[in-house]
Amino acid sequence: DDVFERVEWESSDELGQVVQAYNEMQDKRAVAEKELKTYQDQLEYLAEFRAQKLTAASQQLTVALDNMRDAMFVIDGDQNFLMFNRRYLELFGIPEGAIEIGTPFVDVVRLHAEQGNYGAGTVEEHIEKRVAEISSDEERNFEVQLPDGRYLEIRQSPTDQGGVIVVASDVTTRKEAEEELLAAHS
Repeated sequence: DDVFERVEWESSDELGQVVQAYNEMQDKRAVAEKELKTYQDQLEYLAEFRAQKLTAASQQLTVALDNMRDAMFVIDGDQNFLMFNRRYLELFGIPEGAIEIGTPFVDVVRLHAEQGNYGAGTVEEHIEKRVAEISSDEERNFEVQLPDGRYLEIRQSPTDQGGVIVVASDVTTRKEAEEELLAAHS
């Protein structure tokens, strides 16, 4: 019944020898359980320590990402959001809470399409096109113009794990300067 206690028995006959062997086994068991408990406590401490360090590192990374001028997001090999910064939400007008870690990329594409960020075409056409583009294992650099007139330079790089890192920079000022320069030379 899971009771492991020493047995008090005083005799030197065969039964006494069995009891003595049993008691020695119980003593060894008690020592082993104590050592095991010590190791478990050490492992729990190390796991907690590591979790705290990872949490601190994650918080520092989040602060760094959120202070970038550029928008950035990472999609995993299953096409779910693995990471994104606050600038991504701001630049694309995505409401707070609309994306979280694990959100399927296709859901965000649908949101962009419904906002009109992709221009003419149906929502489903945009989803098909954007999913195909994000699935590409080739690096891509391109510019897009948002409906509000802003220009974005998009840099897309595949990861070794089958995902993709996307960085978007607002290049509106540069594009306007280029257009002014062209107009001045025309």
